[in-house]
Amino acid sequence: MTTIRERPTQVVLPMAKRLLSIALVALCAAPGRAQATSSASPPASLELAESSSPATPPAPLELAESSSPATPPAPLELAESSSPALPPASLELAESSLSSSPARLPASPAGAGSSSPPPPPPPPWHQGVSEERKQRAQALFTEARELHRGMMLAEARTKYEEALAAWEHPELRLYLGRVLKSIGLPLLAYENLRLSLRWGPGSLDPERELEARAALRALVTQDLAAIEIRCDEPGAAVRIDGKPWFVGPGTARRMVTPGEHVVMARKDGYFTVVEPLLVLAGKEASGQLALSVDTLIVQRRWPAWIPWATLGAGAALGLVGGGLMWHARAEHGGTNDEYGDRCGQSCTMFPDDPLRRPARAQRHRERCGDRRPHRRRSDGARGDGPALPEQATILPHRGSGRPEDRDPARRVARHREPVGQDRVLIRNHWRHG
Repeated sequence: MTTIRERPTQVVLPMAKRLLSIALVALCAAPGRAQATSSASPPASLELAESSSPATPPAPLELAESSSPATPPAPLELAESSSPALPPASLELAESSLSSSPARLPASPAGAGSSSPPPPPPPPWHQGVSEERKQRAQALFTEARELHRGMMLAEARTKYEEALAAWEHPELRLYLGRVLKSIGLPLLAYENLRLSLRWGPGSLDPERELEARAALRALVTQDLAAIEIRCDEPGAAVRIDGKPWFVGPGTARRMVTPGEHVVMARKDGYFTVVEPLLVLAGKEASGQLALSVDTLIVQRRWPAWIPWATLGAGAALGLVGGGLMWHARAEHGGTNDEYGDRCGQSCTMFPDDPLRRPARAQRHRERCGDRRPHRRRSDGARGDGPALPEQATILPHRGSGRPEDRDPARRVARHREPVGQDRVLIRNHWRHG
């Protein structure tokens, strides 16, 4: 029994404590509630005033609040629904035609007026190209795509090149690189793929750009090789396989087909350097060309034009001399003919009578005398030494002839015997007195 009485006391005490605490809290909160009710009474009057007198103004405010935000959502929703719908349509067109720009322009915000930023400039491949050229390139591109799908690669290549001649476009370079790679021309395919990416990222669609870069890596590692040459000599012309490459000083790198290639450096006054190089697919060959001075020919004795000028002057003098000789021969022949026509038989050495001389020859002998050395020797031998019984001489048929002996009595006879066309043999027999 004792235990039963103790348990309620243990339970009642905590409950009494809780009740006391609740009462204290209620007493403390009563003044706050009274103040709240006193302060809340004026708003009631205000609410009555607002509901009675200014009942009309809130209506337009509510209408304005309900109408003004209702109109903007419509254009915003239209802009949101229309602006994203443009890129898919343009992408579909890009698959069948050349894209006009690498990136789409952002949609202008609703309500933007003249303060909106100006549109960006067109891409580089659009600058300076007329619409007529663009349309022609588009038509050629369409034809090339049809030929490309039909595996007519040579004809497709021709159409792509014609389209590029009308309009330099990165996508045209990409398609031409595909065709050249399929044909088996890796070097030309590499050049076209490289040109398709020369305007940097964004010139092609992301997928096509990845395709072009992957094709370039495949060509470099599997089908092509690289040659890098350095030449420090200023003015040296470097050639590869006979084609001009670059002019030193400098370093140049070039993609080539695998195999043997010849690199040559040349400059006036230096020995020509020729280097053969063997490169394999996916590898790179490098080298340096050093030229040495040609010491065999340092300086010429005279300029190169002097021998040629001497040769030309000699040829000119020869022509002038030949002309003068021809003129002199013509004049001599004419004079000889005129002299023969005028003199006739009176000028011949031997007229019909061998013992008779022309008067003109006689006068010449009297005036000039005998000046022939062989004749004087003959006279001296005849006067000082023993006389010759017989002399034989050959004289021309025409001319002055041998002069007559000064003592005609000593001459016995003269015989003429022809020995040629213009010559006679004269035999004189002399008499000693």
